[in-house]
Amino acid sequence: MEYIQDLDGAWLEPHHDVPEKLCSVVIYFFTGPDTEEWGTDIHDDQRGWIAQSNNAFNSSVIFVPGANTWHGYEKRRIIGIQRLMEINYVHASWRDHNQLCFPDQPITLG
Repeated sequence: MEYIQDLDGAWLEPHHDVPEKLCSVVIYFFTGPDTEEWGTDIHDDQRGWIAQSNNAFNSSVIFVPGANTWHGYEKRRIIGIQRLMEINYVHASWRDHNQLCFPDQPITLG
C-alpha cells in the first residue's frame, strides 16, 4: 500500500506495470472544485492518450499488467493536494522488497 500526496507539477510517464504486479488499485481521496481533471490517464499501446479515469471521491481504477494496459498522469495544474492510495498485489517472485509494506512479513496464500 502507498498513500500518495501529489502537489502541482506532479506527473507520471505512460507505462504498463511489470508482470510481477498482479494488479494495482488506485483509490481517489480528493475533493474540490478543481479536481475533475485529476484522474489517471489511460493510453493505447502506442502511448497515445485515450481517456481519463473517473476520479470521484472514494472511486478507484484497477490495472492488470499487459502489453495494452498503458497508464500514467500527464502534467496538469494541481491546486491543493491530490490524495490517492495505491494498492499493489504482487507475485511471490517480486524482488523489490523495499517497496512492500512489511518486507520481512510477506502475506502468502495457501
